[in-house]
Amino acid sequence: MAVPSDDDLRALRFYQAQGQEAAAELELRRLQREFPGWAPPEDIAAQDRERAQTEDEIYRMIATGELDAARRLIAQRQAQDRDWFPEPDMMRLLELAEAQRELDAAFSEDRLSDAIAIARITPDLLTCQRINNAWRLADAYQATGEADRALSIYKGVLAKCTALDQVTATMEKADALASPEQLGDLTMLAIAQAPTQTEALQRLEDRLRAGRGLEPRWSARSAFAGAVTVTAAQAGPDQIRPRARPDKDAQARPAVAAPAQSQPVVQGGAGMSRVRALAQVGNWRGCLAATSGASSSALLFERGWCAYNAKRPMEALDAFSRAEKRPTNNTMRRDARFGMMLAYLDMQMTENAAALAARTELTRDQRIQVESGILDQRGVRAYQRGDFRSAIGYFDALEDLTGKIRRDLALLKGYAYLNSGKRAKAREIFLRLNNELVTPETRNALRAVR
Repeated sequence: MAVPSDDDLRALRFYQAQGQEAAAELELRRLQREFPGWAPPEDIAAQDRERAQTEDEIYRMIATGELDAARRLIAQRQAQDRDWFPEPDMMRLLELAEAQRELDAAFSEDRLSDAIAIARITPDLLTCQRINNAWRLADAYQATGEADRALSIYKGVLAKCTALDQVTATMEKADALASPEQLGDLTMLAIAQAPTQTEALQRLEDRLRAGRGLEPRWSARSAFAGAVTVTAAQAGPDQIRPRARPDKDAQARPAVAAPAQSQPVVQGGAGMSRVRALAQVGNWRGCLAATSGASSSALLFERGWCAYNAKRPMEALDAFSRAEKRPTNNTMRRDARFGMMLAYLDMQMTENAAALAARTELTRDQRIQVESGILDQRGVRAYQRGDFRSAIGYFDALEDLTGKIRRDLALLKGYAYLNSGKRAKAREIFLRLNNELVTPETRNALRAVR
């Protein structure tokens, strides 16, 4: 016996839901003529409500990751109601969530070939809404020595994702693999997809190039023709130049805390809880004493941060280096390398920090902190050797990266403009600094541009 499908019952359901009894009665008679012998359910509206409740529950389970339970509920509903079938969109969502679960497991268990295979057969895992999957896949290719394929993944992201934060993060990740020419190609691809963001993307490439010690490609601000160097008397007294190591303590430098680790290892006469308690209250000397002779990676990691905060970068570098060689997990390896970079920067070993940053997958905040330190030191050095054009480029890149620039560096940037023959631009910077706060340095600077 033929029975009406859900589509056949759509009009009847609508009339009943709207309370249009006459129209519902006419539609019911039509269906009975078309499907002889068919007896309608006593309450189609109640059946619809029950189905809707089931579907809502299935969608909730998919959203909360209860995928096996969702599968069971679908099978249960179909067994109870032979006329009910899950919507195609529901099944697509469920299958995508299951593929995501499999991909996450493959990544967490370092089954890189499985991860690559899953992503290949489920392209919806690589949409802009799931951009982290694409980044992790690129990491997997990089880990297997397939840098070209990793770059292809980044290229694919830039070809379809136009949100500036996603593009920026993708370019930063590609920077560790791409040659300067490839980096330029990626920039052009991103610009082609989002021409309204051209200026921001050009600044981004220049910032990444500056991080490699390369000349800017786009910045007109640092491209000077026929620059001349004024005399030292015109430029101002030597004391306006920053010291070889900028005084970070003049700006309430916060202590850098070590991320929490899981294992309460006891080494060197001190338990982990005691070491962390000392660090929490800023007792760096006590922390260093408690971790003297430590050999476990966890205690060495804590010792590194205590030494760094105690302004003993050589000891910090030694502790972080040893912790990085046998980390308890990938997060510790990354954070230990981050600590090494900060120690290198404290010792003015800029290029060592830059080389380590180029081969480490830092968090965004960590990368900004490290790159800002690198640009700061490269800018100061460029000024000190008389390469004013490069100094301006580095300071511009630093300001683009962080949204601000320290007062002493802004003053130095003004002198770099003055030494490059850009007196008006130098005067603009000196006036702004003087209006913010009058100091002997700003007064000397304004006298230099009269």
